[in-house]
Amino acid sequence: MKKLLMLCLSLCLIGCSATQKPESSSSDAVTLHITVINEVEGETLFDDDLTIEKGVSTLSDFLEEADSLEVIMEEGEYGKTILSICGVATEDWNKGPWWLFESDTNQACVEAGMCPAASELTIEDGDSFTFTYTDTF
Repeated sequence: MKKLLMLCLSLCLIGCSATQKPESSSSDAVTLHITVINEVEGETLFDDDLTIEKGVSTLSDFLEEADSLEVIMEEGEYGKTILSICGVATEDWNKGPWWLFESDTNQACVEAGMCPAASELTIEDGDSFTFTYTDTF
């Protein structure tokens, strides 16, 4: 009986510790250099480093937390699609302009020659991304 009680307590402790999330620390912070260009109007809307203190792993996670960029996204067939940044929005998906992004520092983007969907793209501290509102691609 004593062994059974010890086994039950051990399983309970293992189960409880497996469901607890580790607490966030400052090492969870991710800093990206973000450049936002409205190519249609010929203006740079944002060009600076942004740091998100929460643990984020994908570009879409980062953008959702970056309040200063005012990013609006929607879930699409191939992942999250950027609809608007800094108040500049795609009005007609058939005609454009559209939001595109690229990186010359993110390993996945460099290896593929293009970036995958923001919700699929794993980011690393120090990556740099350029978002361009364009009617050509």
